[in-house]
Amino acid sequence: MLYVVTNWHVIENGNTTIRMKTRDGRNSILATDERAWTFHANGDDLAVIAVFFDPRDHSFFYISQSMFLTNEIVSEFNIGPGDDTFVVGRFINHEGRQKNLPTVRFGCIAQMANEPVRQASGFEQESFLVEARSIGGYSGSPVFTYIPPATVRDGVQDWVPEKILSFHGPWLLGVEWGQINDYTPVLHSTGRDVNPGEPLSTKVLVNTGMMAVVPAWKLLELLSDRRLDGNARRMVEYLNSLAAKPLATSN
Repeated sequence: MLYVVTNWHVIENGNTTIRMKTRDGRNSILATDERAWTFHANGDDLAVIAVFFDPRDHSFFYISQSMFLTNEIVSEFNIGPGDDTFVVGRFINHEGRQKNLPTVRFGCIAQMANEPVRQASGFEQESFLVEARSIGGYSGSPVFTYIPPATVRDGVQDWVPEKILSFHGPWLLGVEWGQINDYTPVLHSTGRDVNPGEPLSTKVLVNTGMMAVVPAWKLLELLSDRRLDGNARRMVEYLNSLAAKPLATSN
């Protein structure tokens, strides 16, 4: 079974259409019913839906559950702040007109998922913090971490564990759900506060470049939810109601 994964807030905002690409370069559009999506039972910012299409006709990649980061992998490889990451998402300023062009951004883990991040809804979301010069438009994107082979000088290999000399991963760190913002006071051209008595009374939002990521183990919990069976069945019924033509193609 293949699932499309995104954030709960993406679906709640009415974004329920899935766009894919056929192997011959055409657009393939799958309209979904919001009721067919399954959200995390505990309120985590995740949503999944089972999808049905002919894999011979479509160009796609998928992430198997064997690639999910687990607490055991974190302990075994001592994964933590400073470890490499990359996120595959949609750069909305240059996403492609004829094709879905993914954009890769690189960074590192800034903070492990030890402290939840309060979302605008008030939900305390368990999150990794990733320094990747994050900008808007990447919600729902998969974020990966990996261990590149270490570069060591001759004669010291015997002092370095084998796991450090080899490439490991990539593992799915989780799903990006937003970025951490801050506020800064508005200044005159002279550099002085517009309102020096209360500088933050006149302020603007600034991007810290830090993205927040729902851990992969939260997604694994959702994919293990028994509600998925019923929602997948409703999705099949919905597709059948479209005269057995769930996929519309256009040039």
